[in-house]
Amino acid sequence: MAIRSPLQIRDAHRRIQVNSMTIRPYEPSDFDAMRDWLPDARAHAMWCANRFAHPLEQDNFEAVLRENAARSGDAPFVAVADDGRVCGFFCYALNPDTRVGLLKFVVVDPARRGIGLGRAMLKLALEHAFNDTGARSVRLNVFPENLPALRCYEALGFTIERIDPGAFRFGDEAWSRCGMRRYPEAADR
Repeated sequence: MAIRSPLQIRDAHRRIQVNSMTIRPYEPSDFDAMRDWLPDARAHAMWCANRFAHPLEQDNFEAVLRENAARSGDAPFVAVADDGRVCGFFCYALNPDTRVGLLKFVVVDPARRGIGLGRAMLKLALEHAFNDTGARSVRLNVFPENLPALRCYEALGFTIERIDPGAFRFGDEAWSRCGMRRYPEAADR
């Protein structure tokens, strides 16, 4: 088993570990842990721009994941905390022509937010992107109205490349879309 501080990669199971958190590919049995993470329509829309049905329903969720995998190579992952519980989710895809990775649908169990799990999960996602898939950079989109997420991404070295005003409507709100990018040499703050 190869050790790379602070990561430990287990190739047999495609599990990546930092400290006591691991990321691994999503399995259908993980859905029950995630089902109620986004109970209100606004939080749900802020997470996925309504790409998934609300409330989250397993058949729709997995159908969208399959469509995204077929269209752009998205691979869904979960983060598992040291207590063995699923505590986060994200999708990752790599454009093979540009070698630019894309993170999507990043979410952490709301009961466990504010203790660094999101940041730890994203560090693992970035380690996977840069070291395992050879990404030259990693991009993501976030609504800047989602200030906690925006601050987390900035703390991990993502920088804003563009802001598309009014890109998404939720009720009477118009949210901007903020495109962010991180390069492998960017340091965490």
